[in-house]
Amino acid sequence: MNSVENKDLQYFRKKNSKLIRAILSYVDGRKVITFGDLSTLLSGDMLEPENIDCIYGILEDEGISLINKKMVVEDCDGDFDIHDELGETNRVDSQGMILNHNVSGDDEIDDDDKLDEFEDEAEALEKEDFNSGYVKSGLLKDNNSEDPIRLYLKEIGKEFLLTGNQEVELAKQMDSGESIIENILKNEGLVIENYYNLVNAIYSRVEREEFFKKEKDREKDNNADYYNKKKRITSFYKVSLKPFQERLIGYIENKHRLYELGEDIFEESITNERLAIKEMLKSVPLYQEELRIFSDDYIDSASKIKDLKRQQKSILDRLKIDKIRNLRILGRDLAIPEKREKIEKSLNMREDLVKEQITEAQLAQKELERIEMYYEYPMDKIISMSEEILKGKQMMQHAKDQLIKANLRLVVSIAKKYANRGLHFFDLVQEGNIGLIKAVEKFEYKRGFKFSTYATWWIRQAITRSISDQARTIRVPVHMIEQINRLNRETRYLVQVLGKDPTDEELSTRLGWDLKKVKTVKNVSREPVSLETPIGEEEDSVLSDFIEDKAIKNPANHTSFVVLQDQIRSILGTLPEREQEVVKMRFGLEDGYSLTLEEVGLHFNVTRERIRQIESKALRRLKNPKKTQKLKDYLEDLN
Repeated sequence: MNSVENKDLQYFRKKNSKLIRAILSYVDGRKVITFGDLSTLLSGDMLEPENIDCIYGILEDEGISLINKKMVVEDCDGDFDIHDELGETNRVDSQGMILNHNVSGDDEIDDDDKLDEFEDEAEALEKEDFNSGYVKSGLLKDNNSEDPIRLYLKEIGKEFLLTGNQEVELAKQMDSGESIIENILKNEGLVIENYYNLVNAIYSRVEREEFFKKEKDREKDNNADYYNKKKRITSFYKVSLKPFQERLIGYIENKHRLYELGEDIFEESITNERLAIKEMLKSVPLYQEELRIFSDDYIDSASKIKDLKRQQKSILDRLKIDKIRNLRILGRDLAIPEKREKIEKSLNMREDLVKEQITEAQLAQKELERIEMYYEYPMDKIISMSEEILKGKQMMQHAKDQLIKANLRLVVSIAKKYANRGLHFFDLVQEGNIGLIKAVEKFEYKRGFKFSTYATWWIRQAITRSISDQARTIRVPVHMIEQINRLNRETRYLVQVLGKDPTDEELSTRLGWDLKKVKTVKNVSREPVSLETPIGEEEDSVLSDFIEDKAIKNPANHTSFVVLQDQIRSILGTLPEREQEVVKMRFGLEDGYSLTLEEVGLHFNVTRERIRQIESKALRRLKNPKKTQKLKDYLEDLN
């Protein structure tokens, strides 16, 4: 357990000292507590998986073993015999250590989660073939059934069940893959820029859009998500990065400055500073979430390099050019009428298409150079290291998949207890599967806990959270759902007792709430109104007819834009023809492609200084108050 985890446990122990004392008092020197008893002692927020992890760690520090619900019999020598439901016995000494740990991976986690409780379609999963490790179906005999639930249950019944040793081996395999990725990222200094971004995020040196630009889930980029992520990053990295932050910021900003000036970022002084910072940052822990994000970013960058190089090669072949630096020469030749005709004929391509291809190739080259600058490695080296990282990720993913598939039936057994609460059974299973995936990612085999027991907390939390989030059209918080359920329960009771619908005052008395709270909960429990609700006395229209369509362009804005274009053309028409052409070419008013003074000069066969003079003269004429007055209203709209 690292120092950060120790600090978290110390903070948790101090914050929940009464609860910890109650648990230790309940154990009373036995050094053993069952999961069922622990669940009874905990309630509310303490059942959150993050809090359960902290409680596990504290019990481990106290030398207390967590066991499945079993009969515990104390011998006269102070040791314990723990008998499970399968008749197997584990010997636990007076220190709480399991002397003969022979718990199979197929054992049940507790009374509430027995797999043999399957009913109806889940009965197919009950019978276990101990010889092959398969659970055979006694119910799903109809191979032609198209019921998705039936087919799903049949498929997960084919998966092997894992023993405790197999679970540990898979967890070790996940750790090995993670170590491969972390070693490459740290030893090669690929996370220097990432740590710089973390420092900026911690001290609010960047806007929230920059903070989220690498995230895969941009649609969830809301204020709560932003502050939660920033809080987590601050708690994990602020202390460990503080000794290096000034040197790190100075190095990165200097490197970016040199890159913008077009200087060599691989010169000796920059390289030496990079090596020194890389060694310093090796001591900074890299947590799982950042490990995933950083490695995904690196693999994405390597894939982007391959795509950009393919794009460049295709463009160069199309333009009949062998080197990227010749693009600028081709661009200058296009500005000369005689050469432009030859180029168009040779390439069988119009001038505007050639310019478009040149722009795409130059932008691709600029992005390739930026990626090289970001990671400070040549493109070939970036690609080769990304392949090694990909191998580590594949190793992790293979182990995760096996661990997940072997426990899919556990999700079904838990999900069936939450049926008829507003979500379809299959939706509950899928939400439980998401919780199972999180449990796999956070499972720590070194603590000695059985995976199925640990996963139960995450599966239950995912299912209950999904019911509160998705069962209603408008999301209602979990605590409010509990109050609504209680209100409905007492309402039904009073209907039976009084023979009529109870008033708010009667509900207030029954629940012990004030009248305002009863009305608030009732208001929250109201169902949403359909968009097809008839409106008006004759019901000749529906509610949706009166709701604005945001997807359609505003006619007023579109008309204003068209009129603005006409006004600009009208004002330019007052200039001499040559000045009109210079302004259009310099500002890209025709095709959006702005030309330099030199390129415009080549077009007119004059010097760049002459073009500058013509442009200045044209702009002075356009600044005439009589002409600018026509555009002032549009300028105010833009502002």
